[in-house]
Amino acid sequence: MSLRTGPLTESIQSNKKLDWSDVLHTAGQVTEPFLALLKAGKKPINKEHSWPVYELGRSGYAGELDGAVAGTANNQSRGSLKSVAQWVRKVWQVTHFAELTETHGVKDEIKFQKEQGLLDLRQGLEMLCLSAQDCSVQSGETPNQTRGAAMWLANSGHNAEYPIASDFVVSSGCIYDSTLAAFDAAACEVLLRTASMDRLGAVTLDAQCGPALKARMDDFGAHDIKATTTNAALKVYNAQAKDKEFTSVIDFFQFSSGLVRTHLNYNLWRDSAGAKTSILSNAGGLFLDMKMWEIAFMDAINHDDLPFDGGNVKGQWHATAMLKCFMPKGQAMVTPSAEALS
Repeated sequence: MSLRTGPLTESIQSNKKLDWSDVLHTAGQVTEPFLALLKAGKKPINKEHSWPVYELGRSGYAGELDGAVAGTANNQSRGSLKSVAQWVRKVWQVTHFAELTETHGVKDEIKFQKEQGLLDLRQGLEMLCLSAQDCSVQSGETPNQTRGAAMWLANSGHNAEYPIASDFVVSSGCIYDSTLAAFDAAACEVLLRTASMDRLGAVTLDAQCGPALKARMDDFGAHDIKATTTNAALKVYNAQAKDKEFTSVIDFFQFSSGLVRTHLNYNLWRDSAGAKTSILSNAGGLFLDMKMWEIAFMDAINHDDLPFDGGNVKGQWHATAMLKCFMPKGQAMVTPSAEALS
């Protein structure tokens, strides 16, 4: 296994396509938690790409009469899902005066801007993957568009040219759309139980949570709603810390029907310009089975130096990618109608 060199080391090398593990490798805090969990798949051969979907069989247990001939046979049928590859790029530039200015902490302005351009592209890919954008093929001023996870998990409203069959679509019981204040541990358990029933097995879901939703889920452990009618407060301590500090942050929730791991994410439900979308960017969440997701590149993340045009040095980072979901069913989504915590 080769050592990962990291994007900031790779980014100073011209005209090199980056390995996906290098793009994701960062020191310290993960700023794109969904991409950090997302594996890279095989390169699509066309911008429109389909893949087979296997549905769990539903078998009965009726007996047979002695001597009966073989009756109707069963076979494992397959459906398919389809999406589109989208070209995303970020152009960086060093302005004339920036190159002439000595900036504290920046020794090489060109290298600095080039590195920031890669970070911008990475964040743009994260926003794209977590958006409610639907599939479309280039038409007029509208480019090719891939389907974001928030649309993959939608119960309806998909582009008719890129349908999700009823056997594969997320159940309405896996989508919470009441107020955020009413989303408690019991409501979360219902989402998980419904997803596990659809999948016929316990599920492990990674929840990409907006800040308000994450705060609401942290509060699940702050009160015992069954102990008293007054919602008695609980205290949780970090037993490994030397000072046994109090903590109110919970990142793992285990229920009989599965496990939820939470990840704070600021890139949810953004529009194509990066702006927040209503209340969902802050209070929404996508509960994802990461075994069912991958990103496929027609063109891997790479850099081009652009010709000098009188404005000064510039270049572009770009990639042509598709977000693939192998089975939407068995996952969940929180789309609250109001984001007040109480």
